[in-house]
Amino acid sequence: MMRIVLSALLSSPSLCAAAEPVPAAAAAPVDPYQAALDKLKSPDPLLRRQGVEELGVLPDSRVPPHLTAALDDPHVFVRAAAVDHLGLRRAPVAARLMEMLRPDKEKEAAVRRSVATALAYLADPVAVDSLIPALKDPDMGVRYAAVRALGVLRVPKAVEALAGFMKDPDVGMRRTVIAALGQIRDPGSTGVFLGALKDEDAYVRIEAVKVLGVTASSAAAAGLRQALGDGDVLVGLQAASALFSQGSLEGVPLAVSALKQDKPLLRQQAASFLGAAGDASAAAALGAAVKLEKDPASRVRMESALAQAKRRLGAAKPPAPAPARKPAPKKRP
Repeated sequence: MMRIVLSALLSSPSLCAAAEPVPAAAAAPVDPYQAALDKLKSPDPLLRRQGVEELGVLPDSRVPPHLTAALDDPHVFVRAAAVDHLGLRRAPVAARLMEMLRPDKEKEAAVRRSVATALAYLADPVAVDSLIPALKDPDMGVRYAAVRALGVLRVPKAVEALAGFMKDPDVGMRRTVIAALGQIRDPGSTGVFLGALKDEDAYVRIEAVKVLGVTASSAAAAGLRQALGDGDVLVGLQAASALFSQGSLEGVPLAVSALKQDKPLLRQQAASFLGAAGDASAAAALGAAVKLEKDPASRVRMESALAQAKRRLGAAKPPAPAPARKPAPKKRP
């Protein structure tokens, strides 16, 4: 009897409910903005940097003032992170960052490198007044960043200062400078690009050819003809394409010859040019090269170029005419 009573009591809904654990109160949601601000107050520079990173990705209008305040942080990596995020947010802090680009104001080169890059993001024309002096910064990384920023800003005022680096023994610097000058494309810098055709680095010469290809002058055209005879076939093919963009087929013989190069990449580039040029000699050379080509990718490129050349010459097989439609029978009145 006792067992029956005890079983009934244990199965009672009220007792079962009382035996269940009481759920804990739900934790309040964390405010990411406030959490990041709390980290900015930490004595640990790693936490402060984390706070800057977390603030920087928040779409909150309250963030920029805190990032600007972090520019005075005693730790280099906190300041650099703040600079990066202010640049990415396009915050109106160009004047403040320009001051930090001076070595006597900001001792750490890592921060100055970030500043030069951020000024390019801000796209404020007044930044040129600090970026040009930064070309003489004692740190090479800062000089690189300043060159790239001046190219992005496309300010002709910087051409003369940049051109001076085309004699730099560091080939990486010359590559960076010629790319920046190519972005600016100041008409008065044609002589710089003509001089770059004699650079020992093929990449520098290719970049010079690209800019001369969009420069409408007899001097630029003469430079491109000179580049057809470059010792590097890639430079010559780039010159051929540049001349073609100006309406000249002078580069066709070079491209025909390049179809016999050992490197598949060169054969493919030559084929692409000949397909675009599309004169009779180009089509004949492509037709012969396709039969001898063993590299699958190069053969596909050549076949496509040959079809393109034939279309340009009007030699492609015309489409079959559409069947004539029979007139509908007239309805009787």
